[in-house]
Amino acid sequence: MDDALSSGRRTHMDLEADISALRAELQRLQAENRRFRAQTEAVAAANARAAELMVELQEAREALEAQNQHLRQQTEAVAAANAQAAELMVELQEAQEVLKEQNDQLELHNRFIRQTFGRYLSNEVVASLLDSPEGLELGGERRKVTLLMSDLRGFTSLSERLQPEQVVSIINRHLGAPGKINRCGRTIHWQAIPHTQVAA
Repeated sequence: MDDALSSGRRTHMDLEADISALRAELQRLQAENRRFRAQTEAVAAANARAAELMVELQEAREALEAQNQHLRQQTEAVAAANAQAAELMVELQEAQEVLKEQNDQLELHNRFIRQTFGRYLSNEVVASLLDSPEGLELGGERRKVTLLMSDLRGFTSLSERLQPEQVVSIINRHLGAPGKINRCGRTIHWQAIPHTQVAA
């Protein structure tokens, strides 16, 4: 009987030891479970954050693509503007060359008028012709004028005896005299008329 009691005590002690071990294992498993649950929650949170970051990254990529597209359009617009500016520069250069040619022609025309009419007309009249080219049109212009006709007595016989230089000197002196009677800015024009035409 003592052996039975002793054996019962050992069995009871073994059971308590097993229960204690099982409790310790249960606590360990519970702690491990909590740790796994915490890790799972952390992984889930990380995955959610990663998903959010993926959405933000996709939005950033789309925004960057839109900016790149806008930049390409601006670059194309600048290139087109530069090409048009180059064409305008060529046209401007051609226009400047044409204008220079026209100015040169106008200068030749004005020089011709000065050289041609300056022999017979005063500087004021030549300047008026240059300022108003329509004055050169056929038909002229109707004005009230005063005519003074003069003659050198004995000029024909005198010119036959004199040298040409002396005849020119006399004519210049005769044509220069009317300048003394110039009044109020009016212009006096003189023209030598052969004696035979006057007699006619």
